[in-house]
Amino acid sequence: MTVLKRFGGHVSGWFFGVLSIVSLVASAVITRTGADPKLLALVLNWTAGVSTAAVVAVFLVAQFNAWSSERDKYEAELAKNVKPDIRGHLSSVCVSTTIGHKNYRRNRSFVEFEIALCNHSPADTNISKLQMFVADSCGHRYTVEAFASRTETVTEYSSGFAGVGLYGSTGNSTHRKDVKIIEVVLQKGITQRFKGSATFDPPLPEEIRVDSLKAIASDYAGSYDISPVGEIEVSYSRAT
Repeated sequence: MTVLKRFGGHVSGWFFGVLSIVSLVASAVITRTGADPKLLALVLNWTAGVSTAAVVAVFLVAQFNAWSSERDKYEAELAKNVKPDIRGHLSSVCVSTTIGHKNYRRNRSFVEFEIALCNHSPADTNISKLQMFVADSCGHRYTVEAFASRTETVTEYSSGFAGVGLYGSTGNSTHRKDVKIIEVVLQKGITQRFKGSATFDPPLPEEIRVDSLKAIASDYAGSYDISPVGEIEVSYSRAT
C-alpha cells in the first residue's frame, strides 16, 4: 500500500504532466500542418515509450523510498528498546597492603589497574559508577568505590583582546587533561582505556582470593562484571 501511494504521488507529478502537454502539442501541430502521418505515429510511439520507461523508473523509486522509510522506522523503534552491552577486562592489576604503626600511619589496601571497555550495542551510554569487588578465602566480600581516568591532550581556543598575541593572532593553548571514566561516552565498537585505583580501608586480609577480584561497571541499564586478564600482583608488608 505504501509503494502504491508513493507511486501515485510520483505519477501525478510535474514530469508526466509536461510529457502529456508536449505530446498533445506535437500531435496538434503535425495534424494541423498536414505533415507526414508517419511523423505523427513516430511522436505517439516515442511518447508511449518514454511514458513506459518513466512509469517503470517511478515505480522502482517509489519502492526504494517505501523500503527506506520502513527501515528508518524499524531502526528508530529498535533504538528505543535496545540496551547497551558493555564488555571489557582488567589488566596490570596490583594489590598492595601495608600495615603500619597505628600512631602515625593508617592501614590500607590499594588496588591499581587498567580497564578497557567496549560497547557492543548501538545504544550509546556512559559509566555512572565503578566499583572494585574482592572476596577472601573465608567468603567475606569487600566492595568499594573505584576511580578511573585517562590523560588526553586538549587544545583550547581563545579569541578577543585577551587571546590576541603577537601579529594579532589568537592564542591557543595545548595541555594535558585528566578525563574521568564517567565523562566518556561509550559508543558501539570503540574500545576505551583508563587507569584506575581503589582503596580498601580497613585493609584486605592476607588470605585474599585474587581470583575473585573484579570490577563492576554500572550505567543506566544495569551492571557489568569486568574480570582481570593475566597475572595479579599481590604484596603484603608491615612497616617497621
